[in-house]
Amino acid sequence: PGGAAGTGASADVAALLGWPVVLVHDVSGQGQTAAAIVRGIAGHDARVKVAGVVLNRVGSERHRRLAGEAIEALGIPVFGALPRDEKIALPERHLGLVQAGETHGLDERLEALADFIEAHVDVGAIVACATIAAIGDVIPDASRKRSDRESSMTPDAPVAALDSRSPAARASGMTRVVALPPPAQRIAVARDDAFSFFYPHLAQSWRDAGAELCFFSPLADEAPPEDCDLCWLPGGYPELHAGRLSAAQGFIKGLRRFAQRGWLHGECGGYMVLGRALIDAAGAAHEMAGLLELETSFAQRKLHLGYRQAQLAADHPLGAVGLRLRGHEFHYATVLREEGLPFALARDAYSDDERPAGLASNGVSGSFFHLMA
Repeated sequence: PGGAAGTGASADVAALLGWPVVLVHDVSGQGQTAAAIVRGIAGHDARVKVAGVVLNRVGSERHRRLAGEAIEALGIPVFGALPRDEKIALPERHLGLVQAGETHGLDERLEALADFIEAHVDVGAIVACATIAAIGDVIPDASRKRSDRESSMTPDAPVAALDSRSPAARASGMTRVVALPPPAQRIAVARDDAFSFFYPHLAQSWRDAGAELCFFSPLADEAPPEDCDLCWLPGGYPELHAGRLSAAQGFIKGLRRFAQRGWLHGECGGYMVLGRALIDAAGAAHEMAGLLELETSFAQRKLHLGYRQAQLAADHPLGAVGLRLRGHEFHYATVLREEGLPFALARDAYSDDERPAGLASNGVSGSFFHLMA
């Protein structure tokens, strides 16, 4: 995040890797105005090449011609037009799409969506315009554009190379490395509808490094396995299940026992559960594990969103003090109380300021950002 290289937006990533962009543009309520918007996007950043456009939520054939012909007059191809169809819409909630595991009939929905795309989009034209850029040819130019602030933050940061099975990795000759060393040999990981935001690439990299992940369900009132060295509470939707979690005394007491002999770490929702109380959207307060001096509320929602770069504020199972971490924050919680030593010092993509992030106390730690590397 940050610096002249960009903020981590899709356009910044495309510019960094030298990849063309296919713009999917919602033309609801637009005619020729769609061309003005596409022209603005295509000309906004010279580093970004817009290879073509797919029109979304098209109302009629006349609507398609009106918007599509105006865009094509700019010399930008239109690869297809998707008509409005609520049957293909995926359900949403306050943090975006309802997750795959909770979506009924997802495989059938995806099959129908694939047929829908094939019927209305020239997929072959999109494939033909795609290019694979060798990472080594792109990174040096982007690096020279970084600000001093970003450069000073990143030299020793753990950076994950590409998976050796990916086309970009094969083109660049890079091989897969561990994104972030595992924090323990045996790691207990909470996994259910309340704790579901755990990056698969991170879990796989820990397995590849020899760690064993042992999953348990707090909503089923399961405690973290006692033969594990560290317990990891991922993010998710504890605010939707706060009453059940508070009543799951086997889980709550298990966390407290675990904290007496092993390390506990929580990300976002997991961090809130390690605190003293969580207030749900209706204003009801629910007692949590009480292992950190933290109280959070969803009664007055406030969006927190963006990429984060952080440095460990003290030695931690993840690494020594000063280790640089990368992650992102996305939640609507309001902090009512947060007292103690910070887990890390973090900055976002738009500011030079380093601010305390999370808490760490007596073998228990957490923060609102999700680790990516």
